Amino acid sequence: MTAEGPSNPQAAVASNTARTRLRSAPWIAIVAVTATVQFIRNAPVDGVVFTAVAVALIIDALGVLPDAAALPRPGVLPVLAGAAAAGVLLILTPRHGIVDGIVLVAVGLAAAPVAWAGVRPPAPRSRGPRPGDAAAVRRTAILWAVAGIVTCLWELTSFVLGRMSPTQKAEHPAISDLLDPAIDQLWFRAIFVAAWLALGLALLSRGGRR
Repeated sequence: MTAEGPSNPQAAVASNTARTRLRSAPWIAIVAVTATVQFIRNAPVDGVVFTAVAVALIIDALGVLPDAAALPRPGVLPVLAGAAAAGVLLILTPRHGIVDGIVLVAVGLAAAPVAWAGVRPPAPRSRGPRPGDAAAVRRTAILWAVAGIVTCLWELTSFVLGRMSPTQKAEHPAISDLLDPAIDQLWFRAIFVAAWLALGLALLSRGGRR
């Protein structure tokens, strides 16, 4: 048997670990660049948040943190009640206010453990995974990656061009600049908050371990 054959499981584990770290590197770099941009644009709080996320991802990629056990699946009614309470507060309280900030932090803190460790899947109702499940997950991951990269490129381009002159900033608005006037209207804010919460719940319910 050679060192690369099935008789050397440690080599296989090390190879898988190296591939996982390699796949994580571009996404960690994107988060790190985002953190840097926040500090440059004088948004230190956002910069600290993105820096903390980048550091956590680096630590996880290095294997320093032990694998977290999947959390028990929460009940539907408590989750919906919490989402509804958060939605009402975000819709009815002033934007960028104290209550608004507290609610956003609370939602993030509640979602972080679920996103990190995942939830235990329900009891299987079939004999096993369907043949198209892996391909569907792969296609979904590609679509989300494309959407994320396009959004980051838009924001980075508007930031760089906007710093050249005030007129350039007006000609290259950020996504938040485009959405702000609409979100100031109560009806659109309600739609936006409902969509944001629904999308977050869908991602947490369908996502597995990171």
